[in-house]
Amino acid sequence: MRCELEKVATRRKTIFGALQTKLPEDLTVIETGKNFPIKFDSPFYATGSSLKTILRDAGKPGEAVLKEVDPARRYVVVPHATSRTQLQAGELTISAPSYTYLAHELGHALEHEEGLSGKLLHGPAPHYTAMAGGILGPLAGTVVGSLFKKPLYGALAGAGVGGALTGLGHLPMVYREGKASDRGQKLLEAAGASPKELSAAQEAMGKAKSTYVRAAGMESLLGSLIGGVGGAISSMRHH
Repeated sequence: MRCELEKVATRRKTIFGALQTKLPEDLTVIETGKNFPIKFDSPFYATGSSLKTILRDAGKPGEAVLKEVDPARRYVVVPHATSRTQLQAGELTISAPSYTYLAHELGHALEHEEGLSGKLLHGPAPHYTAMAGGILGPLAGTVVGSLFKKPLYGALAGAGVGGALTGLGHLPMVYREGKASDRGQKLLEAAGASPKELSAAQEAMGKAKSTYVRAAGMESLLGSLIGGVGGAISSMRHH
């Protein structure tokens, strides 16, 4: 078992290193738990100025750490290469290796550098569109409901409009994550990942993307409910 563990760890280091051979000149990979003293719950991509803010918010890392971050550079922060290669209850854990996270976050970095959508959707923009959809969806549903004489029709129209606009607000986030995963898969293929490794990475990235899709669905359902209630009430008040 230990021998198998070492083989997996070595393979992960190989792919992890291969992914970093053709990075943009202004991009640095930070491995938490190895060459960086602060750990984060999730991997991420950020500009240097944003990373400084994130580090300060994470708990006052100290000036020595902050000085290592160059505002003019871009950073990908991920767990170190073999952090998820371990034995648990006597069994080898091989799911969601760190190079999967690295590939996905590098996908974000390349989309930000090369793609128009990556530039437009970088940073908090998708979060703002989601918030806007969550507010405007039910509001629009309430307004539309007032156009109908019967509360039932007002409720149905309000629910449809409220749910649709709320869901639309989440599309930029879902699209951004999907594009990063697509780029990440291509990077892994170029790095020499085997078909089995590519399949495992695709599954892991798919599960991550599904969390955004589920969140969009739940928010859309809530927007539909609020819009429907608002539409019915608005219909009764105006007729």
